[in-house]
Parts: sequence; C-alpha cells; structure tokens
Amino acid sequence: MRATYAIYGVEVVTEPPSGAHVEVMVAGTAASLGLAGNTLGIAPLANDCSPLPSAVAYAFANAHLSGPDLVNELCATVAHEAGHIYGLDHEFECKDPMTYLTGCGVKVFLNRTVACGEFDAPRSCKCSERQSSHRKLYDVLGPGTPPAPPPITVRSPMPGATVSPTFSVFVDVGGRPATTVELWINGAQIGAVPGKLTDSPYELVTPAALFDGVLDLEVRVYDDLGTLGTSTLTVQKGAACANASSCPAGYACDAGRCLAPAGTTPIGDPCTRQEECATRECVSRGGEAVCTQPCWQGTGGCPGGMACSQADDERFACFIPVDEGGCCSASSDPRAPLALVGLVGMLLVRRRRRRSQRRSQRSTSSYS
Repeated sequence: MRATYAIYGVEVVTEPPSGAHVEVMVAGTAASLGLAGNTLGIAPLANDCSPLPSAVAYAFANAHLSGPDLVNELCATVAHEAGHIYGLDHEFECKDPMTYLTGCGVKVFLNRTVACGEFDAPRSCKCSERQSSHRKLYDVLGPGTPPAPPPITVRSPMPGATVSPTFSVFVDVGGRPATTVELWINGAQIGAVPGKLTDSPYELVTPAALFDGVLDLEVRVYDDLGTLGTSTLTVQKGAACANASSCPAGYACDAGRCLAPAGTTPIGDPCTRQEECATRECVSRGGEAVCTQPCWQGTGGCPGGMACSQADDERFACFIPVDEGGCCSASSDPRAPLALVGLVGMLLVRRRRRRSQRRSQRSTSSYS
C-alpha cells in the first residue's frame, strides 16, 4: 500500500492517527457485516464523487484465496476501497486498482483517461464520461515521492555480442505501464513501439540498412506519467568505421562507431523529430510538438517560464503555460485535508474458498 500511494501526498500507517484520516479495516470476512460471503471489500462513494474526510472502508482479508498472488490481490482490494473514499468509480481497465478485472499483475493508479465499468462492458463514469484515477488522486492528495524511472531489462542481445545485419532487441519493462519504448543507436532513434498494459516483452527490430561498426544501444522507456528510464549496452555489427566516408551522411566516425549529429533545437521550440532536440524529447500538446523534457508535477524541474503539464498522450512534460489552462503547474499542490490512510490489520483465521468465488464482488453498499 505504501508503494501504491507513494507518489501522492498521503501517509500509510498501521495505527489510527489523530485528526482527519481515511481508514481501511483489513480483517475477517464480509459475513461479519451481514454481506455476501464472496464480497471482498466495501466503501462509500459520494454522489458527487467528492472525497469523504474521516470515512471508513473494509477490505475482507480472509475472503481472499491464499496463493502466490495473495499479497497483490489484497493490496489491490485495499487500494480500491480507499480509492472510493477519495471519489473514484470502478474502471474498466485491468491494470488499475479500481477495476473488478483480474490477471494483470501488480496494479497502479493509471495516468490514463478510461471508461468505467465492472465485469462485462465499459460504461460512463458516475460523475463524468471517463475517469483518470491518477489525476483524481493527485488533485485530492497532491504530490508525494517522485516516481522512479521504469526498470528495464534487455534480454537480447547480450553486451559485447556480434550481431547479424538485421537483429532484434528484446526488452522487459517493469514498474508502471509504458507508453513508448524507443531504440537509439549511436545517438539516432532507430525505432519505437507503443507501450502496452501487459507484462510481455517488447521487440525492437533494426533495419537492414543499419550502418556497421561499434553500436551503442540505448533503450529509452517512458511510463504513463512520462518518467524516463534508460538502459545501454554495446554490440558489434560488421566492420568498424575507419572514417566518415563509411558512415551515413552527416555522421562522424569516432573509435569505430558512426555517430549521429547531436540535436540543437532548444527546449520550447517547435520540432518534428526527437533527434532535432537538444533534449531528445519532441512531444505534442494541443497538436503542436515542441522540444521538451519529462517532469513530475510535485517537483517540477522545468526551465524558467515553462510548467509541468499533460501532453496529448497524457504524459507529463515541460510546456509554456496556456492562459488559465487545463493541467496543474509545477508549483501547484491541491492538497485536501485527507492526510492519512490508516490501515488497521486485524487479521483473522483465513478460510479457503473455491476459486470460482474469486472476485464476484469487490465493493458494495454505499457504492458497488
């Protein structure tokens, strides 16, 4: 739970604090409250989806089947029920804690505007057509710890390998879901694939016309918040370059590698390709692409005159502010008085249940 809520301005504790706080009782089964035995949790949701100070929710720990996913499943339920108290509806997206859907690994509050729904089909959300659980929680709780860069593992090729004329780079990405996975070689972007909400590896295929020589591979991964992670390794393809004549036009030859020219377009100026930018970041907002850099709403980090705002693909990057415009600036902190999530763990004896009962209900009552 601490990891799930870490990027928001909230503290997760196990003893009831003084003052206003949200409390999730993690204990027992639903039968103790006269509910159906397969209910996993229950929480109130305000009719206008506003946060409820000092509300209490329940996550029925003993209704969860034991097994290798028990901790993740229970954590998802607790995060889900607390999310209702903060004003979140059910989402029809398997990777988000506010879903009823299962089988998606560790869940995070997604920075994606998605439809609501339960098991069978999407629907309009209770208080809007669609919902972004991340944006809602950020607006209520404010910023917490900046997100860590996406962890990246390059499965193939291995460092120092000699590669064939056309080869693939296979990549595993952990942490939050990726929005884009890019392959750069010697300073040039060679390929990119869109992110996905599954844990399957990514394949980046190099073109047959790729230059020979020493190749410095850089895998660049952006998660749904826009946080950048990188991983590098060096391989060999064919003969090393001896001079610039054996490299593509405009490239230099240095220590056996053909090097692309560095980007020169400064941050804030229009662009059409990543390589143009000194920051190697060309991102669109309102249909207009500019050179920019990633940022985190809570700490900013944008150059003077720019603010941390959402791009067209919903990632966060530095842009020149729009008058009275949509997203919060780097200095904003819309903190609500819901200061704490209190987890009181009164764990009773776990009873086994048939797997068919796994998740027929996650939340009922005030809202289901």
